[in-house]
Amino acid sequence: MPDPVGLLSLVLLWLLMAVTAEDRITSVTIFSLTPSPYHPQPHLISIKVTESAGPHLPVGTRYTYHFSTNTSTSLREVPVEESGLGLQGLAVLDVLGLCQMALWLQDFQVTSILGAKVELLKESESLSATLGQNPLRFILHSGRVAHLCPHPAEPRWVLNVKRAVLSLLQGRPGAHSPNTLDEVDILGRCPTTYQRRGDWLHKTKDLAQCSLRRGRSSLHSQALPGVAPGLTSRLTCVQSFRAGVLREASCTELDAAGPLSAKASAVQMRTLSSLSLLHEMPQDPAGTDPDAGDDKDMTPSSLLYEWEETPSQAMVATAAMLVKRLCLAQTTSLETEKEVTATGEVPWAQGQGMGEVIFGDPLHRWVSDAAPSESQAMDLFLTLVSQLQGLSGGELMELWRDSSFKCRDNGQPLLDALPSCGTEHCVGLMKELIASGEVEADEAEAWLSSLAFLPQPTDAMVHMLLPLLQTPRASPGAFLGISALVHNLCASLDAPCGQLPGVGSLVRILGDALGENCTIQEPSDDDKLQLVLKAIGNAGLAAMALTPTLSACASLRSSGPEIRLGAIQAFRRVLCSADRSVLSRLYQSPEEDAEIRINAYLALMRCPSEEVFAQVRRTQAGELSTQVGSFVWSHLLQLLETRDPLKRALRDALPEDILSQEFHPEMWKHSSYSDVTFRSVFGSLGANVEGTLLFSPASFLPRSATVNLTIHTMGRAFNLLELGLRLENAEEIAHRLFGRKSFWGQEDGREAKPEKPPGPEPGPVPQRASPECPGDRDRRMRDLQQKVTRRRGAAQQALRCQLSMKVLGQELSFVNCGATGSHVNHRSLNLAELAIRLMKGQEVQMNRRLCLATEELVFPTVSGLPARLTLNASAAMSIRVRGTADFQQRSDFSVNGYVKPSALLQISAQMGTAGTLGQAGLRWVTSVRGATSLDGGIQVQKGRDLKVHLNMPEEAVELLSFSSQLYLITRDGVRSLRHVPGPSEAQSCTGEEVSYTWGWRLCTEVTWPVPGQPYLLSLPVFAAVTLQKRDPGLRQYLLEAAYTLQPQKDSWFPQEATAHIFMGTPGSEVPRDVGVDVSYSLPQSKFRLKLLHPKKKIELDGKMEALGSAHVGHLELVLDDRDVYYIKVCSTPLAHVCLHLPPPQGFPARVPEPC
Repeated sequence: MPDPVGLLSLVLLWLLMAVTAEDRITSVTIFSLTPSPYHPQPHLISIKVTESAGPHLPVGTRYTYHFSTNTSTSLREVPVEESGLGLQGLAVLDVLGLCQMALWLQDFQVTSILGAKVELLKESESLSATLGQNPLRFILHSGRVAHLCPHPAEPRWVLNVKRAVLSLLQGRPGAHSPNTLDEVDILGRCPTTYQRRGDWLHKTKDLAQCSLRRGRSSLHSQALPGVAPGLTSRLTCVQSFRAGVLREASCTELDAAGPLSAKASAVQMRTLSSLSLLHEMPQDPAGTDPDAGDDKDMTPSSLLYEWEETPSQAMVATAAMLVKRLCLAQTTSLETEKEVTATGEVPWAQGQGMGEVIFGDPLHRWVSDAAPSESQAMDLFLTLVSQLQGLSGGELMELWRDSSFKCRDNGQPLLDALPSCGTEHCVGLMKELIASGEVEADEAEAWLSSLAFLPQPTDAMVHMLLPLLQTPRASPGAFLGISALVHNLCASLDAPCGQLPGVGSLVRILGDALGENCTIQEPSDDDKLQLVLKAIGNAGLAAMALTPTLSACASLRSSGPEIRLGAIQAFRRVLCSADRSVLSRLYQSPEEDAEIRINAYLALMRCPSEEVFAQVRRTQAGELSTQVGSFVWSHLLQLLETRDPLKRALRDALPEDILSQEFHPEMWKHSSYSDVTFRSVFGSLGANVEGTLLFSPASFLPRSATVNLTIHTMGRAFNLLELGLRLENAEEIAHRLFGRKSFWGQEDGREAKPEKPPGPEPGPVPQRASPECPGDRDRRMRDLQQKVTRRRGAAQQALRCQLSMKVLGQELSFVNCGATGSHVNHRSLNLAELAIRLMKGQEVQMNRRLCLATEELVFPTVSGLPARLTLNASAAMSIRVRGTADFQQRSDFSVNGYVKPSALLQISAQMGTAGTLGQAGLRWVTSVRGATSLDGGIQVQKGRDLKVHLNMPEEAVELLSFSSQLYLITRDGVRSLRHVPGPSEAQSCTGEEVSYTWGWRLCTEVTWPVPGQPYLLSLPVFAAVTLQKRDPGLRQYLLEAAYTLQPQKDSWFPQEATAHIFMGTPGSEVPRDVGVDVSYSLPQSKFRLKLLHPKKKIELDGKMEALGSAHVGHLELVLDDRDVYYIKVCSTPLAHVCLHLPPPQGFPARVPEPC
């Protein structure tokens, strides 16, 4: 083995020969004996410099600098506390030889910054010892750090701090005129501009263009052109050189995350780093070479930041404890949480925090037996997800065996957390549980759909999931979820993904299912073939090899329209470099169905070009189909007028003469396209809604419709939701519902001859058999042919419908009317099981926690500390149902029980530093809660007696609440902002009269920031809608309605009838009963009316009597059970009328005498 010292001497000799040559290409070659992660074998590294060597530092000289860096996070332009970390110490540079130097760090201090308060960390001394343990050798050539030779035992975070020092040292001392070049430092490879201003050299960088920016996202989005990104980063440095020696350097890095509103404040992370020369002194060259005998252990490196690798602290016992704690969580609590105490500490974050990302020791709070609140449960859930990400496959299986139980509220936290884990081990466990049938079908479908949103897909995930597609009963979720996972994997790679084993196997499976041209052997294969086409559309970038088959499927006219449309729509994610000639042929072919042509046109316009525009211009000029022409006309007009940033390039590229023939489509008669863009007046929020409505010449009903919603925020576009519906042969249903007349009318004269729907060619008209014909074989054949024709015609007229849903561009749900039977049967079984439990009087409780979105961006800062910007959106839903039902017959039943749903949506964002030295920054938490309850019953007897009661809860109910709060992240945990002015508050409730009448009052409480107070949204920091009980005795609302009828012979008018209506609150001290009772009897010639009101009670009785030839009428009026009035009317044959009235109030009443 060669002598390491001799090799080092050889390296120095080559360096000497290289740097002594002026104004020519310099080549420095270094031989590494130690394998590195990037080079597993000993190798040669060649460095080429294409500029003059310039002045050189004297060998044996020591330069001592003072290094200082502070990173703090706060709200921009708002006087509020900031949280950060700081490093200060001495950086000693020894010149070992020509261009060869060594860096020592000495007497470092690590500080915590909290507003104006700076504290020295307890661990500062040990951290300083680690920083100064090993020197760092490097090569400095013409102001550029060309190469590092770190010690193999050097921790990555220590090496990154040293890289930060050397990045300040690096510069272009000979630069005079403005010059922009690619420079490599700790921030990555970035375009850098140098400019001389007097004695100072200015250096600027747009850090958004740097290479070292690592993101992890479960929400796939697209950058909005011409819109400022959500995160802006910029570096500005000034340097002073004298005789080639850096005297002073100062850099300011600003990273700002823009708010959702223009009036709100942005979160800004400011990093200030400086390097100042204290003194220089000559040293003995023989004594300045550190560790001269350890060259064989050194691995070559560069100034590029190395990501810190924190060992996972996940344990099975910790995850199991989290599951048990989540089982204790009361997700249906209706109380308003008080997040901040009087001391300014957050109750759930006192002492230590909870989560691995934001907090310290997570076990600090889990030992408590108290049930966590809603917000605490949400943080526990995110912590459980973080724990699962650190467990191996065997540990996950062990956890599943121990913690796969159901909680008392029927929730399973482990089942909810597994889809949000996103690691290969979690995906492997999910696959094993689905294959073995250990999870229910609904849960399995939800898991498979979650594959479309894994933030870091791998080919190993695809490979382990493929067996789910090779079973005879592969579910739709398996095809759609795995194909979406493959597309995300291919989109994350810079090279083609078809060579990956898992991706290639999936493409072969999908290709075998298609066949050569999508021909099917059995009618039952039609649904599976449509599902495969949807999966190919999801796979997108991985489906390039299947485009010839898709072209054949789209061109085959013998296939059904669903198959052909599925093949056309499968081109939606295929690269524009693929062969799309079939789309051009279908669009330009007048013999094709209008729906086929329109969909081919839309697929063709996904890859616009001059050739495509020319085809559209020619086709539109001679278009004979009103449906196709109207749609293309409306589509191009909408594009020319659109305000959508994503369509701006297409709008500008459209030729002026592309619309040569005018069409005037009618909305409910012709196919059309619509495009609407919304933009908030203040802020970066916006949305775009697209819609298509396609008609067919063969029907007055729309053939298909789609709606596409895209949200614009933070400089990104999120294709949130797309819904599609296709309907065929629904005319008979429409006629049954609305009658035979239709306001759609028929096609006008411009429409070409209607395209006939695909079907059997009409055969010859059967002729009646000749009576002279001795045989009847021909007659039987004709009858059989006629029956088959009728059956085929009836089959053609069967209803066809398709429902599809895309979420963030991923098709996750596809329902075909021909395949709904299995879904209906499956749902019926679930409903039957639920009905059985309810009939037994058991409470059914369903809880679900979801991690809706995970966004993370990690990037280095000029201080050497990593910065992290995270966004988490999670939700919790709960519903409790209990009741009994007795259905004897349709007119005699009773239902009693309650339904209590509740939901919580929490969005948390954090920005700041997070690494080995600790964490510091800001955290923003926004939550929306909603809860209600419905408790009561309905009773119906014989169809004539109805009783409805609604039970009232004991306390107040918070129907809806919104809160938005800021917190400071420190090494010790989380706490609220201090020295912030008190917010403005307002409360409004319904009037006293309304509250007295109903026993409740509706109150709204709103809190918003005062001018100068920090906030991130143009929304209140707190808002709540509460229903408060004002009547303590109110227990129930009651509604009664009943009637009886005694029919009369030969007449529609009943002989006797009674009616009763009552609404009230029985048992309440406040009178609010309202009722009406009416009854009459024709045989008895009497009637009765009773009116009940909180302020008045009226009873009216009437009777008619016949006394010989006279008739006597009696009326009795009773008011409030106190005042009685009598009226008696007598009539005789001599037209004599007697009227008896009661005496005035206060006089004794007397019974009226007979007439």
